[in-house]
Amino acid sequence: MFGKINDLEINDPSEFSVEDKVIGGFNETINGTKRFYVKAVKKVWTLTYDKMNLSDYNNIYAELQKEVTAGMQLSETYALFTINDSTLNVTNEKVHIELSNRNFLTVNFLENIEIILTQV
Repeated sequence: MFGKINDLEINDPSEFSVEDKVIGGFNETINGTKRFYVKAVKKVWTLTYDKMNLSDYNNIYAELQKEVTAGMQLSETYALFTINDSTLNVTNEKVHIELSNRNFLTVNFLENIEIILTQV
């Protein structure tokens, strides 16, 4: 087992990456030039699965559905993400879930599934 999303155990991904995503934008100064500002730097974990059981996908999708509520704000609802490998230091990180579409390999298996977890 690789880790957990809330209490759902997830298997080892085929590929795993972590990056820092800069959240920000541009504002205009008095003299009309545009200036970039940084609002936050957030971690983004990407888990890629070459092959995934359909029931595993459905379980992860159910966790995503818990996050999607009427009027959800990006700063409000979240899932908790934990990686079992303590060297990566990820314990109960508050994240938002993005899940790729189902790409059927066979009736019970999917291919090229990507889970993107963005720190709140």
